[in-house]
Amino acid sequence: VIHTSKNNFSILSGDTIMSMLCTELHPKFSIFTTNADGLYTDMKKGEIIREIRVDKTDINNIFLNGEIKKENSDSSFDVTGGMKRKMTESIQIAKSGTPVYLINGFHPERLLDIIYDREYIGTCIRTASGS
Repeated sequence: VIHTSKNNFSILSGDTIMSMLCTELHPKFSIFTTNADGLYTDMKKGEIIREIRVDKTDINNIFLNGEIKKENSDSSFDVTGGMKRKMTESIQIAKSGTPVYLINGFHPERLLDIIYDREYIGTCIRTASGS
């Protein structure tokens, strides 16, 4: 919780902090861990979106056009913004030149797959130039 102005407070999410750090520090990549394997086109079928190119797709199109089903975006209430906030920040990070990976944190070996440039299960968000 941060103080924004007289008698007003706001939640500063870890996703926003990650976006601020990546925009300033320009790491090789950024990894968000969630309780899902990545972003799904259809959770019931288990179809994972492998890659999102941000200059072709923005956050509104992703959610409104059904590329990401509603159950992926707000399956439980989260005061920090949930998956939609994570996507908004991920797109900002990717636009700054840092690819973003969304993976399941219950499988820590997947972090190593990304670090060592191996096949991974998850979603990558990057610019069309492929940075």
